[in-house]
Amino acid sequence: MNTYKRFAERIKGKADAVVAFSPINRRWLTNFKSTAGYVVVTPERCCLGVDFRYIEAAKKAGAEAGIEVFMYEKPLESLAKLLSDIGAETIGYEEEYMTVAQFKNFKNALGKYRYVGVSSFFTQERAVKEPFEIERMVKAQEITDKAFLYALSIIRTGMTERQLRNEIDTYFIKAGADGNAFESIVLSGENTSRPHGVPGDREFRTGDLILMDTGSMFDGYCSDMTRTVALGYIKDEAVEAYNAVLAAQEIALNSIKAGEKAAMMDKAARDVLASYGWTKEFGHSLGHGVGLEIHESPYQSTASKDILRPGNVVTVEPGVYFEGKFGIRIEDMVLVTEGGLRNFTGSKKQLIVV
Repeated sequence: MNTYKRFAERIKGKADAVVAFSPINRRWLTNFKSTAGYVVVTPERCCLGVDFRYIEAAKKAGAEAGIEVFMYEKPLESLAKLLSDIGAETIGYEEEYMTVAQFKNFKNALGKYRYVGVSSFFTQERAVKEPFEIERMVKAQEITDKAFLYALSIIRTGMTERQLRNEIDTYFIKAGADGNAFESIVLSGENTSRPHGVPGDREFRTGDLILMDTGSMFDGYCSDMTRTVALGYIKDEAVEAYNAVLAAQEIALNSIKAGEKAAMMDKAARDVLASYGWTKEFGHSLGHGVGLEIHESPYQSTASKDILRPGNVVTVEPGVYFEGKFGIRIEDMVLVTEGGLRNFTGSKKQLIVV
């Protein structure tokens, strides 16, 4: 693991020390999970401060990662002493994580330094995944694929959206996941026209479309997948929409390459659906990055300024939604490589009727 070393290189000449309070950034830097603590990174050192509850486990993690670990009783007082000992003049902080009140307390406790926001450094560095991160995401997606197969085996008329959602969530735990990467979405019939609807007590009926947007978490890292299937039979208008969404996804997948604008992927899929006259029916972005959080950089939208880089893990999820009738979304999670992509998602995408 060398995420903190990569980050230390990034801050050279920009900050003498960066302080990370965010649980996600702390975990990314140290591979250690806790509800409290902070990490200080300099161009030469990485220090993890925790309270009594975590010190034993933190020492073990620190030894494995090659970072310094210490216990504090008064966190800001200990931080002020550490920064003074380092001899820092410019302090980097997470301006997109701290509240105004937190930043005020932070400055009051530390004293007169030059403060610079470094949230974008974390965003950009975390977007490029290390091999160990990729391994965890592959495992999370393998569990998600298995959960989908399990769901197909138990779907039946009379089952409710909530019941199927609960079955999938329970399967994740049984299969070895930490749990959910996000709240699972299971929708049926006319409810599928709501891209992020909430599962309820609607019972599945013959002829329904059933949309499942699910993802497990493994060792802190997320997966994300959507499949839309039919129960019993599927109407012709839904077949046309399904094939259009699948074609849009394939075009977008084929456009992925390092150095490409993320917005161009979105446009590639959007153009396919526009050829059917469906512009307003595809009202969300094509996708987003995935990692320790379910939504990370880079973002694939019309307005995105992001450029795809090798090591990015992104979703590709076009969809069309017809209010009060039905909706269809197909989503894969892929790794951007020098030559194109590696698709982590193994579940069948051709239309399934159960």
